Amino acid sequence: CQSLFHHTWIVEHVVGKMENTMQSGTQPASALNFTGKSVLITGGSDGIGYGVARAFLACGAAVAVTGTREAAAYEQDFSDLDFFRLDVSDPAS
Repeated sequence: CQSLFHHTWIVEHVVGKMENTMQSGTQPASALNFTGKSVLITGGSDGIGYGVARAFLACGAAVAVTGTREAAAYEQDFSDLDFFRLDVSDPAS
């Protein structure tokens, strides 16, 4: 439970800083620099996960996202992200 709390706090902290930076009109990379870092977003193929993946990408991270369908089945552009078909609820996946 403590680990879950810690991870939740990190996500809220990072996303909150990204939102504040974007609202202030400054470039995200000037406030949060993830250059040389790798980020994996499970469920990053759509919605909030896709938005978070894009925010990390804007901050210089190499970003990988997962989705339960093939990349072509989504409307989003994954050309600058690493996409992996993966269902985290299926151990065989």
